[in-house]
Amino acid sequence: MVKLSSGDQSGIESLESAVELDNTLNEAWSLLAQAHMQANEPQKALAVAKRWQAVNEVDGLVLESYIYQQLNDDTQARGLLDKALSMEPDNFAAMRFLMLLNAREKRFSEARELAEKLIKTSDNLDGKYQLVLTLINIAIAQNDMASVESLFKSLLNEHKDEETSYTLQLKVGLATLYNYQGEYQKSLELLEPLDDSKDFFVLSALGETYSGMNDFNNAKATFQRLIDVFPRDTRSWVQYVNLLNKFNLQRDAVDSAARAELAIPNDPRLTVLSIRALIRSKAIEKAQQKMKAMEAKGNSSPMFTLFEGEIALFNKDYETASNLLTQYYNDYPSWDSAVPLANALAMQDNAELGGKYLVQQTAKSHSKLRKIHYIAEYYAKNGEQDAASEYYQALLELIPEDFVTLNNYANLAIAQGNTSKAVELAQKALKIQPNSPYAMDTLGWALFHENKYSDALTYIKKAHAELPKNNEVTLHLIELLIATGSKDKANGLINRFKPSNDAEKSTLARLSANI
Repeated sequence: MVKLSSGDQSGIESLESAVELDNTLNEAWSLLAQAHMQANEPQKALAVAKRWQAVNEVDGLVLESYIYQQLNDDTQARGLLDKALSMEPDNFAAMRFLMLLNAREKRFSEARELAEKLIKTSDNLDGKYQLVLTLINIAIAQNDMASVESLFKSLLNEHKDEETSYTLQLKVGLATLYNYQGEYQKSLELLEPLDDSKDFFVLSALGETYSGMNDFNNAKATFQRLIDVFPRDTRSWVQYVNLLNKFNLQRDAVDSAARAELAIPNDPRLTVLSIRALIRSKAIEKAQQKMKAMEAKGNSSPMFTLFEGEIALFNKDYETASNLLTQYYNDYPSWDSAVPLANALAMQDNAELGGKYLVQQTAKSHSKLRKIHYIAEYYAKNGEQDAASEYYQALLELIPEDFVTLNNYANLAIAQGNTSKAVELAQKALKIQPNSPYAMDTLGWALFHENKYSDALTYIKKAHAELPKNNEVTLHLIELLIATGSKDKANGLINRFKPSNDAEKSTLARLSANI
């Protein structure tokens, strides 16, 4: 196992020695077959399964079936599983693989029947949580989460006086279901009493709950504990880095992905994670080097299409970006693949179509608020002001006192020329967060457009004092200083200003001309 995990294929010889010494070592037979599959030797893997059948016919048949599933020969795989179950109807592995095969072929009712039977009757605790997850995924596909919630509650009630691995996994399953539905408080009520647990799935689900509630500090602390307890489990690192990405901490994500690669060398999943973090932190050259190194080793990933699209977007090759990102989105539709696609389309003056992809993915989500905010900002940024206004208005109807919505909607109202509405919205935002420099800047900018220069200058000076390196606030202050006759002060700010994009360069040139 150690040899194979580090890419040393001589581990196959060690496994052959192990089964020669003790041909009842089930794990050795399975690992031996998988080692041949990883070495792209499927016929040798099948030969291992045939040899095992001479010792343990049912388990050997199940292994052979699994190999055929990996070779996408589901007909052969199903026939072997049927044969194994005719000989041993309650064989856990055979039922589990048949359940997965049914789910893959969208035979959800048959898959669900097997999943429920395994959860209720099997004593195999190692695979129990995977069964719980599979049942949840089947329920999602059938759009019938209520009955699964009812089943989990019923099973927990049957064991209400026990605190076992079985009840723990059922609780985590129920919490996972709540997380999917966006009912994070219910999930937290189940998991918080288990906070001191060192169970992988408890910590994983608890971290996801905090993340869903946008409680970054608790989510980060929980995923860090997951890494501390399970430093050699790739999933621990994936969840931690994904959290950092979600909160736009790209530099931290790059550093953490690098630490993950040191902790678990030769795991392509972590290399892919690192590449994504590098692209998001705009370290494009390093990301491309890692992609080339992976390909040189014969490894690749479907995500390379996404990465190449994101790199093209970064390089402003919008046509290539749109083509690659559309291709990836069609194969793997998700919010994460919709965002760069929408941005690429917006740069080709097709923000309306990009917005449709974002709306499509939001409709599938049970936790919509953050995504609706993004859609509103996307439309506002890309000139679809009426659409943005509709989304901001809808958000205010949901949460009338939401600071971010009020502040952003006020900025949109300024762009639309509705300055009285902008002032009203900005005043409400500032009332909620009286010390926010962003709210001060927004209100000041709205007042400027109402020609109330003195009041506007007061607010924007305060905002600039708090955010001296914020280019948008600085440009607003320069504009106001010019309007109120303080051209020397405005010129001093212009001389120190470093534009970060073409729009800022254009604004700076206009203001310089006014002086």
